[in-house]
Amino acid sequence: VSRAIRHSKKALAIREEYQKEEVPVANSFIQLAQISEEQNKLRAAEAYYARALPIYRADPQTFDTWHRANEEHNKLLSQHPQLYGRWLQKNLRLN
Repeated sequence: VSRAIRHSKKALAIREEYQKEEVPVANSFIQLAQISEEQNKLRAAEAYYARALPIYRADPQTFDTWHRANEEHNKLLSQHPQLYGRWLQKNLRLN
């Protein structure tokens, strides 16, 4: 698993450099979120979901992907109240 996360992080770095706010970058964020969640690195998983969702939301062709990723993110938050509290505080400050 650690090899997979290293590979995903390398791929993400390359994508971020050349593709910035495009869907492949969001796909990498989701992959890292899922791996982080499997490793019980919940804050990292939540952060990756939070970075991916706006990219999907901005592209009308990725509505299904956004919806699925948003459901995964909400499930993570609902299963771990401490993450939900941090997420809520962060989002209240932004609004």
